[in-house]
Amino acid sequence: MSGFVGRCFRIFLLIGLAARASPSRAEESAPVPVEAAWPAGAQLAPPQGHLAKVTCLAFSPDGRLLLSGSSDQMLLLWDVKTGEIVRRLEGHAGWVHACVFLPDGRTAVSGGWGGEVIVWDLERGREVRRLEGFDRANCALSLAVRADGGEVLAGSVYGAVRGWNPRTGQTTLEERHDLSKNVWSVGYTRGGTRFAGGSSGDGMVVWDGDEIRKFEHDSAS
Repeated sequence: MSGFVGRCFRIFLLIGLAARASPSRAEESAPVPVEAAWPAGAQLAPPQGHLAKVTCLAFSPDGRLLLSGSSDQMLLLWDVKTGEIVRRLEGHAGWVHACVFLPDGRTAVSGGWGGEVIVWDLERGREVRRLEGFDRANCALSLAVRADGGEVLAGSVYGAVRGWNPRTGQTTLEERHDLSKNVWSVGYTRGGTRFAGGSSGDGMVVWDGDEIRKFEHDSAS
């Protein structure tokens, strides 16, 4: 019997030593920080491209650059030929829903949630000014630039349309409420004397000075 007890004692002793030398299940499953494998002085590189869905696109007038906006609150300026990112534009506090180039090709305007409409200097990659007018509960869904670059038009989620001079920030068109729901698209005629807006509830409206023409559609179709 004493020999049997002795053998059991030695087995339990070996098991105890093995348990002390082996990591616990919790230790085995604990994640190892990625940084622990990095060489000294290494840094995490910024990811390429957007981190969420792309919501708008605009080509520069010469077709060499492409501007993209996203629900990640960023705008990226791409070189069309190489596919490389030229600029990252950060400043929006919410989704970016619309973007357009001005005729000079060096300036762009973007709009999104929070009623934000921002003018950008693309060569320097910085914000120039904000076009004020929409409240923070609103969203600039659509943008259009007049052919001479002297006015930018924005349509909003609450059916409003506003206009500004992007070079000065001054309001050129007080808020119009001839549409009741989301203004998904806006545009100018070639001469810039007329502009239009398209809504998800009211069809389309064309403004020609003080004259307003409505083109209704069957919302069920």
